[in-house]
Amino acid sequence: MIRLALILVMTVCGAAAAQPQPRITLDVPLTASAGFQFEPYAFTASLAVAGDGAVFIALKQVDDSEKDETEKKVRIDLLALARDGSQKFRVVVPATADRSTGSLKATVVPSGDVGVLHVFNDDRPGVTTSLYRFAPDGRLKKKSEIGPPSRRTGAPYGYYEIQHFQPTADNAVMLSGGFGSGPYGWWLGKFSLDGVRIFQSGPGQGFPENVSAMAARPQGHWLAMVLEMDPKGMGLDWYLHRYTPAGQQQSRVKVPAKGGYAAAILSDGGVVPIEDKLVYFNDLGRGVREVPWPFANTTSIVPAGDGFWAVVSGAAVDTPNLIVRVDGRGNVLWRTPPVGHTPSIARASDGQLMAVLRSADRATLRLVRYDDPP
Repeated sequence: MIRLALILVMTVCGAAAAQPQPRITLDVPLTASAGFQFEPYAFTASLAVAGDGAVFIALKQVDDSEKDETEKKVRIDLLALARDGSQKFRVVVPATADRSTGSLKATVVPSGDVGVLHVFNDDRPGVTTSLYRFAPDGRLKKKSEIGPPSRRTGAPYGYYEIQHFQPTADNAVMLSGGFGSGPYGWWLGKFSLDGVRIFQSGPGQGFPENVSAMAARPQGHWLAMVLEMDPKGMGLDWYLHRYTPAGQQQSRVKVPAKGGYAAAILSDGGVVPIEDKLVYFNDLGRGVREVPWPFANTTSIVPAGDGFWAVVSGAAVDTPNLIVRVDGRGNVLWRTPPVGHTPSIARASDGQLMAVLRSADRATLRLVRYDDPP
């Protein structure tokens, strides 16, 4: 088994050397606040990119002087950078936070306002889900508490595990992922940045489940790729959900794919990486084609027209991540050298890719922008 894992890693790395690498058009080190270090594990950073190229990053940091991990103080900042990487502002997000963060996400809506979502899931003081609305200059405009999906699902310690926090054309946000006490049933909802619940769907009844991808279509309706537990408890199945702009579910179609966890909604249909292949489907959920996929693990995907960017790795434990660019036929156009850990990636308005990269020792962060090679 170890030999097989090494062969897979060598194959991926060897192929990486033979393929083009992207151009790096920005590389900015990110620093922790004085007396703090970046959270070395989950929910370190979440980035969002505005239409003018400005970047907003929610950063979770922990007290670097406290030796007891359970007693470390936590600080969450919202960092704003201009397109050239210069700092616009850095403000503290007034969040209740210790190491028990269930989700940390950032987004920017068309008006320029920035949303930060923080889920605090420590069962001692209680579960809180806070939505912060910031003005484009960093001024806090409002903090709202988002309650559980219903009274029935609110007890005893259910919380949101948010995978996607996306802006809508009307300056609201779509949240999707799961809700529960861990593991989770799938859930999605639309909120104003002032915390008003506009509509929701779920939570599902199976465990674990997830909303792995969401995207709006030009007509205003939404597509969601949802992992749902088989009614007989025999594993997870993929379903393509379709919602009207008002949140009414129009259809729910089983997609001919089994396995995997990441997915993407593309300009036409979508894709699911499953072991050694990519499974493509159309907007009706019907299978279109399957193509080989040389990566054992795909942890996140960002659509790029009919193609996508993805964070991938080999089969061995703690294999360094690569970022790859894939065209609409499933061909890998370029791949980075090993980049350590990759807490967050997002598409920039000019079609380039922004990525927060974490060093292999988890101590430092960088913001990197990638473009296609010449």
